[in-house]
Amino acid sequence: MQNSLKRRIDLADLTANNIGVFRTLHQVLFPITYNEKFYEESLNIGELAKLAYFNDICVGCIRCQLEDEKLYLMTLGVLAAYRCIGIGIGQKLLDHILEHAQKLNIKSIYLHVWTENKDAIEWYTKRKFHILETLPNYYTKIQPGTAHHNPLQPTEKTIQVDIMDIPGTNFGLYLSIHINSKLTSQKKKTYQTLSYIKSSGMKHIIINYNE
Repeated sequence: MQNSLKRRIDLADLTANNIGVFRTLHQVLFPITYNEKFYEESLNIGELAKLAYFNDICVGCIRCQLEDEKLYLMTLGVLAAYRCIGIGIGQKLLDHILEHAQKLNIKSIYLHVWTENKDAIEWYTKRKFHILETLPNYYTKIQPGTAHHNPLQPTEKTIQVDIMDIPGTNFGLYLSIHINSKLTSQKKKTYQTLSYIKSSGMKHIIINYNE
């Protein structure tokens, strides 16, 4: 019982009382500045935005956006001191979203990934994520701007992950997510193993998630 108390992980809804903590986590974890609308909308999307607490200390967050039968995973992050030590905070956040997506009959979940963060790539590939293809000139504020993308059948579940590891920052699981505006009926090949595509020194991947 004492050991379980030391490892207690709780997820909490966003409220007017803790939105400031949510904002601070985004400022610390992610290299993108989110506008006020992002935080205002985060208060009103229920299960799609959560804070993660480890022994009553707020250490992580997740934020998604529902688009018809698709889910846009915008951010998922855990403070550096609480990553890679077997606690499972990132897993708890991801499991929550996957379970909620299943209840909503979500057909696809997308993220984009910069692949230099090999630890994060390994983390996702161990959780049924698979690489797809590249989108050239996708980013406008990050150079080079290449990202990966793949149109899939609506029956497939796809997670397109953008993982960035920028020197001098203390985050590892940075997810800058951009969901495909529409799916097509053309089925693309999904890869069961990692195949990195390098562009001017920056690598990006798309990862396909299959249940």
